[in-house]
Amino acid sequence: MTESRRRQLVHENPLLVDMFFSVRVDIYIKEVLQKKFLIDDFWFRIEYQHRGSPHVHGVAWLRGAPDVTNIHRASEEEGKQKIIDYLNELISTVHPNIAAQPDLIHPCRKTSKDIHNKEEDLAQLLNKGQRHTKFTEGYCLKKKNGVIQGRFHFPMDLEETTKIIINEKNEPEIILQGMIQD
Repeated sequence: MTESRRRQLVHENPLLVDMFFSVRVDIYIKEVLQKKFLIDDFWFRIEYQHRGSPHVHGVAWLRGAPDVTNIHRASEEEGKQKIIDYLNELISTVHPNIAAQPDLIHPCRKTSKDIHNKEEDLAQLLNKGQRHTKFTEGYCLKKKNGVIQGRFHFPMDLEETTKIIINEKNEPEIILQGMIQD
């Protein structure tokens, strides 16, 4: 099936696409997240991009996770370090091959039979869907005080260590060690 035909079918069958996506999310939560992590509770919502693509935003409460209630208090360095240590155990920002060349097949369209090298497939998937390498005016680039700049502060420098910072709005932000900031 061609990409244009697939897009046409998605456009013509939004309810079917929505149901299929919802089932996949439910299965992912049940078969991956709940089996991998000790989840006490979770919440999520499905949103749609302007072109109709569904995606999920959510949060999970993990058993044994450090309390983040007072993360913004600068005097609680020991509490911040517990959170940092926990995140470093839970999250990896390692990229197997940042220079991986794209495949003819979009990484999200591959079936398990199409994947011959898992590390290379992961690199292509990260490069295609997780990196911020193209900045478009109107969404990523905004004019502030007459200067065009990145809306989400990208690109940023590569971080040597995970840290918790307080941003200009007095809100905590977590910057992960080794996170590719482009």
